[in-house]
Amino acid sequence: MSEATSGACVETAPGYRFAHPGYIPRETSAVTYDDIRHIVLTWPEVEDGSSYGTPALKVRKKMLVRLKEDGDSLVMPGVPPDERDMLVEREPRIFYFTDHYRDYPTVLIRLSKAKRATVEPLLRRHWRTLASKKAVREYDATMA
Repeated sequence: MSEATSGACVETAPGYRFAHPGYIPRETSAVTYDDIRHIVLTWPEVEDGSSYGTPALKVRKKMLVRLKEDGDSLVMPGVPPDERDMLVEREPRIFYFTDHYRDYPTVLIRLSKAKRATVEPLLRRHWRTLASKKAVREYDATMA
């Protein structure tokens, strides 16, 4: 059975995949960009986009997260340098940064090593800073 008929994912362009309706992100294995996409596209004001030629997810035209060129890492803005340093020290196989990102509030996340429970809170926190106050309020009301 191919991926296209298994109810999982379909490759639409090299390195870019989308979920079929009914696709359920895995909880226990490493997270994929497709899993991330499936999660955050359910949040208000999130849309697909691109950044530096790679797939990205944006909130009101501002980057929530993007796939790094290596195809295995997320570029996760909104993480202050002191928190980033703590994450890298605590979980170096998951979190890292390069010299390019040293002076930015950004951490890189190795998807092949990360779990949804590790990545989703960072995404949700950054989403809250980018989404309109109304969207956040309405979302919170549906989650209560």
